[in-house]
Formats: sequence, structure tokens, C-alpha cells
Amino acid sequence: MYTVTYPNAWIILPLLGALSTAISIYIAYLVLKCAIRNGINESRLRLEPTTQQMAPIGYKWALVKDEKHQAADR
Repeated sequence: MYTVTYPNAWIILPLLGALSTAISIYIAYLVLKCAIRNGINESRLRLEPTTQQMAPIGYKWALVKDEKHQAADR
């Protein structure tokens, strides 16, 4: 049986291999990008305004000197 072979037919397999490698690398890039973005969102590393706890009604937060701990530290 006679089969027709083209002179440049050998280039098809390496081109298909390179194309599949490029597609695989791009898909891996997209998956890693989404995973990193989700990790940052879950760990709350984005810049969020800090919320200070409110004092109960009728009180205010104040720094008070603690004599007990100051004497123990010396």
C-alpha cells in the first residue's frame, strides 16, 4: 500500500506539542492567579479601613496608668 508523505509533515508533531504546552502553561497561570486572589481575599490582607471598637454609651476610652504593673516591672 502506498502512503503519501509530505516533506514537511514531521513539523506537525513538534508544533502540536508546543501548542499544548503553551495552553497548559496558560491554564496553570489562570488557576494560580485565581488561587492567589482568593487567598488574599480570605486572609483579609486587602486595605480595609480599621474599625475601632465603640465605647459603651456614657463612657469613653482612655489610657490609665496602672501602678501595680509599673511597680512590678522595676
